[in-house]
Amino acid sequence: VCSSDLGWSTQFGVRYVSERRIGGQMQFDYEEDKGGDLHYGQAVTISQPEGWFKTAYRFNDRHRLAFYTSAFRQDQQSYFGVTSYKAGQTNMYANIQHEFSYGEEHVLKAGISYRYSRLNEAIRFSSNTLNRSYGGDYFTKEDIPGVFAENTLHLFDDRITCITGLRGDYYAPQGWGFTPRAMIKWDASEDLIIRASAGTGWRIARIFSENVGLLASSRDVVFAEKLNPEEALNMGCNATYKFSGESIEGNLSMDIYHTVFRNQIFPDYDSDPNLAIIRNYTGRSVSNGFQFEGQISLFDRVSLKASYVYLDVYQEKIGRAHV
Repeated sequence: VCSSDLGWSTQFGVRYVSERRIGGQMQFDYEEDKGGDLHYGQAVTISQPEGWFKTAYRFNDRHRLAFYTSAFRQDQQSYFGVTSYKAGQTNMYANIQHEFSYGEEHVLKAGISYRYSRLNEAIRFSSNTLNRSYGGDYFTKEDIPGVFAENTLHLFDDRITCITGLRGDYYAPQGWGFTPRAMIKWDASEDLIIRASAGTGWRIARIFSENVGLLASSRDVVFAEKLNPEEALNMGCNATYKFSGESIEGNLSMDIYHTVFRNQIFPDYDSDPNLAIIRNYTGRSVSNGFQFEGQISLFDRVSLKASYVYLDVYQEKIGRAHV
């Protein structure tokens, strides 16, 4: 890492993950039985190298130009009984942004971005007595250019920080999509900080890699229609309180979040006992979450931590809620 107050600064990082998970009957031997029906077993082998690079040039106290890029490659070979799933995914992301400081440490960031993704999936059955029809090759290609802007304001001697942002991405099947977001942080005191945020977001679902249970199921998988990106509106708040004494210190935190999905994709197991139907779900789908966490350290020797999480997640189908 190289850095300086003015001029160039550069950072980079690399990581490699290799993992294998095996389960099934005690007699299952990975080399001999994978993909077969003599002994049932499940096996997942993943290899993923990734890296990122960031370089920036600060012209003066007000202007800074930054370039960021990251990439990863993931290869996966999985077996679920007689079903084999092989996938290879390449993802790359890059953006160039200009940072402009104005007033008292206020910052406006704006730039352009590009996201590249290629996903190849191959599903095979060594035995297909269940007549499942979804075996074959699947190819997903994404080239998503975008623009973005983010403004940060520090008010009342930095006691309040407001961040507002807007980005637009061009996804060819849908056209331009815009996702605004806002966040505010209030330093109510030296010990209490309150945060609130709200915004929208979207993503493209990866049906098989995100729902591996489909591959282990006896159900056939049916795509009922063309799938659109998932969309959601999210809002929430957080409060963190720190306390300390002669021989005690700790913190308390509380999080409350509410998410409403405009479109959500998940397997429909209820319409037909022999099928998992994949379709867009534009009905009411909600996720509410509450978390409370406390941590205390005593005499610099004993630490205690406790938390409570409550989730209320449901979809409404034909006027009835399904958890």
